[in-house]
Parts: sequence; structure tokens; C-alpha cells
Amino acid sequence: MVAAASKKEPNPFTENKRDAILKFYRPSDKDYAFVYARFYTVTRPSEAVALKWGRVDLLNGKATIVLSRTLGEENAPESQEQRENHNIPAQRRG
Repeated sequence: MVAAASKKEPNPFTENKRDAILKFYRPSDKDYAFVYARFYTVTRPSEAVALKWGRVDLLNGKATIVLSRTLGEENAPESQEQRENHNIPAQRRG
């Protein structure tokens, strides 16, 4: 019997590449916040666009995804697991 392969999270960027991308966007707070959220909450673009500040808890480092926005229309996220809280690492909250 073949053992099940351990599931690896996709990670298309090294830490250095991620940091370089964030540094590039830093001058624009609006764009930086979006890119930052995508890296650290691991959300789909449609979920990041629909994220409201009321669903972000910076003190506890959580972002709760309850909506997805596509073509200007908001609906439930694609999967049930996306409704869970997404952690924001402490060293990245400020």
C-alpha cells in the first residue's frame, strides 16, 4: 500500500521575492495593502477585494472571509473552508 503524500501548501515566491514585491508596492498604501493581504491571508483575489475592515481583527491577527466579489457582484466564497479565519503573522501587522 502506498502512503498518502503529505499535502504541501503552494508557495510560488521565495521570502526574498515576496519582500521585493512588497517593497515595490510600498509607496502606494492602497496597492500595498491589497498585495500584503494576498500574501499573508492566502486569499483568492476575489475574496481579498470583497474583504471589509469590519472583518479584519489586527489585535488578534485574524481576517474572516465571508464574501467573494466577481464582476462587481458579491457572493459567498467558493469553498466553505474559505469562511474560516485567516491568520496574519504578528511580525507583519504593523
